[in-house]
Amino acid sequence: MTVWQPTNLPQIYINQNCGSEPARDGDGSVNIDVECTAVIASRLAPTFNLLAWPLLCGDAVTVESGLLLKRRCHKNVRYFVLRGPAQISGTRSMNPFSHWANHVRQQYQLGKITLVILILLGLGGIGAITQSLLTVKGQTDYPAPGQMVSVGDHRLHIHCEGHGQPIVLLESGLSGWSQDWALVQPELARTTTVCAYDRAGYAWSDESPTARTGLLAVDDLRTLLHNANLHGRMVVVGHSLGGLLAQMLAQTHPDEVAGLVLIDALQHDQTFSMDPEAHARYSRNMDLLTNSATWLAPLGLTRLTNMPASVVLDKLPLAEQPAARALAMQSKNYRALRTEYLAVDSALDVARKLAPIPAMPIVVLSTNAQSEFPPGWETEYMRQHWIDGQRALARETGSQQVVVAEAGHYLQLERPKLVIDSVLTVLHQVRNASKNPVTQDGN
Repeated sequence: MTVWQPTNLPQIYINQNCGSEPARDGDGSVNIDVECTAVIASRLAPTFNLLAWPLLCGDAVTVESGLLLKRRCHKNVRYFVLRGPAQISGTRSMNPFSHWANHVRQQYQLGKITLVILILLGLGGIGAITQSLLTVKGQTDYPAPGQMVSVGDHRLHIHCEGHGQPIVLLESGLSGWSQDWALVQPELARTTTVCAYDRAGYAWSDESPTARTGLLAVDDLRTLLHNANLHGRMVVVGHSLGGLLAQMLAQTHPDEVAGLVLIDALQHDQTFSMDPEAHARYSRNMDLLTNSATWLAPLGLTRLTNMPASVVLDKLPLAEQPAARALAMQSKNYRALRTEYLAVDSALDVARKLAPIPAMPIVVLSTNAQSEFPPGWETEYMRQHWIDGQRALARETGSQQVVVAEAGHYLQLERPKLVIDSVLTVLHQVRNASKNPVTQDGN
């Protein structure tokens, strides 16, 4: 095979295109750096009628003059070998347009990926705009039924019905708000003043610039009541996490609480006494759920997949459901849910260290089923652990415990009459105690 030596190549190629004399292979063939190949080819073509194509490693192409341009790979450095006219044997010829076909295929794949990304970004933008518009529409269509009261750097919504003393305050659980009490509040309002409110970030209440959990949530409540001109000792009805906050209010300000009704409420040792592996599994599930919802909601994806922040919308009275559905899809609800969930263990730790609840009328309502519980509570161990916690709560508070068989977590919606009767029982005891106060000597 005839090999073109550097001296056979035009001087313009050696001096102007590669910057120095090209290196040689062992067989004397010329190595041309891939970066200057296109320029070289354009300048050689008028003389040698050469066509230069970027090639795959090991592929070759025969050009019009009989020259062969072959691309090799060595230590990830790509170069071309220019060989002179000769009878080529044992070398696979290649259509010079095959590179461009490969290039087109690569660009097509890249284009598909880019298109998918653009579509996803577009859908995300559309979802975010839709979420924002529908949130505003929901707030416009369903204005707050109660008052919006400033508690400093944010406002809380409180809705009161009825007249009389003592005030009954309804404290919702995790991811719940004032509408959770729609089957209880109107009936109790026949007897006394009954107020339900939304903690920071839920339903009609504003988000707080800082997390308002545990004792800070208790402080928010006290500020709310004071600024709403609601005074006097209260009977506090707390569900689940709201039950824990009710206990913390009684522990820190016993002079403001006359009685308690605790509905499937968290007990101080609820997670502390839990099997570590079970607690870790539950925590992973809740962390994944709340974190993903927090990110998906602003894009409208929780709305699209019908994943509201509340799990009991279908159990509300029909008249309440449209407003509740609109409110449940607000992005801030999911943020409030995650903020409160992340603070549950620390709130329980604080509650364990507070003074015990003083003697007062208390009723503990408990379920032995795990319906509407957070993910991770569906095992038999977790069910039994919850039952044990309810027994401990009744024992610690020296209260009457009522166990409701086969009922879900939201007793105020599944067994509203039982909740109403329990509150009326505590109200009666509180009123009787105020009529017949016990003196220091017990008489």
